[in-house]
Amino acid sequence: MPTSNLTTVLTTLVCNTANFYVQAHAAHWNVEAPNFAELHAFFGDLYADIHGSLDPLAEFLRTHATEAPCSLADLAKGSTLAKLDAPETATGGYRGDDLLDHLGSVNRTYMQSLKAVYEAAKGAGDIGLENFCQDRMAKHRVWMWQMRSFGAE
Repeated sequence: MPTSNLTTVLTTLVCNTANFYVQAHAAHWNVEAPNFAELHAFFGDLYADIHGSLDPLAEFLRTHATEAPCSLADLAKGSTLAKLDAPETATGGYRGDDLLDHLGSVNRTYMQSLKAVYEAAKGAGDIGLENFCQDRMAKHRVWMWQMRSFGAE
């Protein structure tokens, strides 16, 4: 695949990563559930991991002579992830099960974005980005398993 396709799907992945990070962090702040402490910690681990992958992804864009998105508006516009569509609790938070269901769905879409970048990187001969994507896909499979272990799919 030509590099232009790689930079297109990589830009989308950067935007999706920023969006996923924000949604996971918001889940950390807003979860309300009997197992609050456990979910609060889980969402904290999730957002920290996702945040840690954002900078390397943006730097991969730069190695392909492409500017990384430079504003929150650009990041939001470039993301393909769904926003949370769940009822708020009476106190303005969200039920843990609703957040797990939503983030599980977001993770599935995110995995598709990672796979698109992996395939494009493979076609462009960017072995470093291929390896990075493989590692991230493995990690996001673990996140999915852990979300399912709470009862979400």
